[in-house]
Amino acid sequence: MAELKRIVGKTYIGLLVCLLVFNMLILVSDKTDDLQVTYAYIEMLNTAEGVKSDSKLSTEAATIAWQEYFQKYEINGSDSSDKTAAAKQAREKLMQQAKYIDNYKGIIEDKRQTAILYATAGTYKKNSFEYNNLLKTQYDLSQIIDADVQLSNGLWLEKLYKNNYIHLLTLITCVYTVYMFFSERKNGLYHIVHTGQSGRGVLFVKRSIILLIQAVVTNVALYTESAVMLLNRYDGVKDLNVAAVSDEYFILTSGKLSRIQFLRLIILLSILANVVLSLVLWAILLCFGNVNIGLFFLLLYLCG
Repeated sequence: MAELKRIVGKTYIGLLVCLLVFNMLILVSDKTDDLQVTYAYIEMLNTAEGVKSDSKLSTEAATIAWQEYFQKYEINGSDSSDKTAAAKQAREKLMQQAKYIDNYKGIIEDKRQTAILYATAGTYKKNSFEYNNLLKTQYDLSQIIDADVQLSNGLWLEKLYKNNYIHLLTLITCVYTVYMFFSERKNGLYHIVHTGQSGRGVLFVKRSIILLIQAVVTNVALYTESAVMLLNRYDGVKDLNVAAVSDEYFILTSGKLSRIQFLRLIILLSILANVVLSLVLWAILLCFGNVNIGLFFLLLYLCG
C-alpha cells in the first residue's frame, strides 16, 4: 500500500490531469474534417434513421433524407456556394453508407471469395504468414456475414480509433511509473530494499500490480474523456449498441461487437499493451547502472 501511495501520488495525479487537458486540446483542435460537410451528413443521417423501416431499403431512406435536407435549406444543385458543395459531399457520403448497408452481405461474400481465391492460387506457400493471414481473413468474414448492420452514426468511434496521440499519452505515464521504481537507487537504498526479507520477489509482484493499476486508470480516463467529447461533437449516443461493422471502416477489426463493446475492447487491449511495454522498459533500464542514461539512450534509439 505504501509503495502504491508513493508512486501513484500527487505527482501522478498532476501528470494525469495534464495529459487529460492535452488530450482535450488535441481533440478540440482537430481540423481533419470539414465540419460543414460533417454536420450536414449527421443531420441527413439522423433523418434517414427516422424514416427507415424494415420494408424500406437504406438507400430509399437516405434519398428521402437528403431531399428533405435540400428542401429545408433551399439547396440549389446548380449553385456553386460552399453550402451547396458541403451538402453535395454529405449526400454522396450518406448514399455511399446506405449502399454499403443494403449490399453488406454481398460485399462480405465478395471479399471472402477473393481471400479464398488468393489462398488457393498458389501464390503463397502453405503455412506462410501471407497464406495463414488469407485463411484467417476469410474465416473472420464468414463470422460477420450475418451481423445486424444498420444505417447509423459511428463517426465518433472512427475518430477515436484514428487518434494515435492517445497511445503516446498513455505511454508517458508508463515511463513515469517505471522511472519511479528506481528511486531507491538515487536514495542509496537499492541493496537494502532488494536484500530484505520481502525483497525482490514480493517487490516485483507489488510493482507489477501498480503498473496494471496505473494502466487501467490512465486508459479508462483518457478513452472515456475522448469518447464523451467525440460523442458530443459527432452525436451517435443512440447508436452505441449498433454493430460497429455497420461502418465499413471496421469491417475486419470489430467482429460482431457493438460500438460500445468495441470501445471496451480497445481500452482492454491498450491496457495490456501498456503493461507489456512497461515491463519491457523496466527490464531494459535494469541493465543500466544509471537510469537517466538508460532513458537517454532508449529515447535516442526510438527517435533515430
